[in-house]
Amino acid sequence: STSSFQTLGMVFNARPIPWRDFIYTWNTGALAGNRTGEDFGSAQFAQTNIGHDLMRTWVFAPASPLAVVLNLGQDLRFDTDTEEGELTQLLNRANVSMSYNENQQTTYVQAAVLDLRSAGRLDTELFTVNLVGVHSRQLGVHRNFDVSATLNYTDNTTDGVSSKSDITTLDLHYRDGRFFGLRSLVFDTRLRGSIDSLFSNSTIEQPEELLWESELTYEIGLLLLRARATFSKADDGNNAIYLLSAERRF
Repeated sequence: STSSFQTLGMVFNARPIPWRDFIYTWNTGALAGNRTGEDFGSAQFAQTNIGHDLMRTWVFAPASPLAVVLNLGQDLRFDTDTEEGELTQLLNRANVSMSYNENQQTTYVQAAVLDLRSAGRLDTELFTVNLVGVHSRQLGVHRNFDVSATLNYTDNTTDGVSSKSDITTLDLHYRDGRFFGLRSLVFDTRLRGSIDSLFSNSTIEQPEELLWESELTYEIGLLLLRARATFSKADDGNNAIYLLSAERRF
């Protein structure tokens, strides 16, 4: 059997345009393709997209900038297949992010929304929301602390069948490179948890879990001693793992 593929596309990125204290830019693109084959028929597709970016930075103090970026975009695709039929897809997306740095701490927040509509051989309505927040702080020369949180929400309808789900996670991390002031003693601990259906009546069950893991390492010359403990609690039960190891470099 023989088959062939042909594609042709273009991308355009506009130059940044200063507007007051903002910077704006936009981009667009187009792509078309054709497929032929003896065993699976032929198919053609054409798609186009456009995107907008808007950014502004505030400086409250030296080395303490706050940057906000807004992204908006839309994708349109037409697909036809001699065996599977036609498909039309429209995708709308929006994303806003913020980052802030001050002295020994960093904060990052992002919110993303996606809306996908399909018609033809597959009727789909998909809506998703993704929220992310991260904060890092240096507590000293050898100590640091991080916290992050995420929320993922999905509302999907395919051929008349609907489903919803959301899951929220929280992660705490602490590291001390000189535990109790000892140069070769390092302590690392992390607590992570996830919760299902916190903001909606989910129709899809997501695994809920609580995990705590800690590690203590001590280096003596070429010898490395490590002690690790992991505790987890999930829907199927509780688990505890203890590990002691010794390594020597040659």
